[in-house]
Amino acid sequence: VWDQDASGAPLVGPNDATLDGNGGVYVTASGPWESGPIVGKVYHLAADSALTPVADDLHYANGIQLSADGKLLYVNESEAGHVITFAVRDDGNLAERRLFVRLTALEEPVGAYPDGIKLGPDGNLYLSLGDGGSGNDPSGRARDVNTLLGKMIRIDVDGAQPYVIPADNPYVGRSGRDEIWASGLRNPFRWSFDGDLMFIGEGPGAEEDKQGLPCVGRAG
Repeated sequence: VWDQDASGAPLVGPNDATLDGNGGVYVTASGPWESGPIVGKVYHLAADSALTPVADDLHYANGIQLSADGKLLYVNESEAGHVITFAVRDDGNLAERRLFVRLTALEEPVGAYPDGIKLGPDGNLYLSLGDGGSGNDPSGRARDVNTLLGKMIRIDVDGAQPYVIPADNPYVGRSGRDEIWASGLRNPFRWSFDGDLMFIGEGPGAEEDKQGLPCVGRAG
């Protein structure tokens, strides 16, 4: 169990991890649950068990995924409403911090932020966003297919810069945002893959609704 890094600094708010492909792990740590100060970090836990910070000054780091080729690290900055990337060096350190995609606007409500990012078994990148509302989504954002709030989005990052929309996303060629893969979700902040199924835990409180969706083809 690690509660501090190699320098003795405390590990505050660890929340997600992704394997580095070399026997180690990258971990996001958000810092305290508040909009400031901006103290989120990415840590690298090497195969020799040394935990070191490799990126800092992140606005609530909350979700992390290594690309299939191991060259890019995707990181959610939840409070900033966007995803950034880092180039992964051979020694495991990070470089070239860049904005990958902005998912929410500054004027959108608290809670309307990205939380969760994973590569699916189909090779696409999945990201989840909360609806930003109170219980039962009174503003109806999760059901509004013209906004990304309360949705699971699905994008193709295999060789595309920065990405393309999979042709079989459910709203391609129809009214609605092309990035949407699944809609009508409350706060889909806990989810995982099991084979070709995605299991989503989401809800307004402790009692969460768990859904299983096929992660190939259309969801809707």
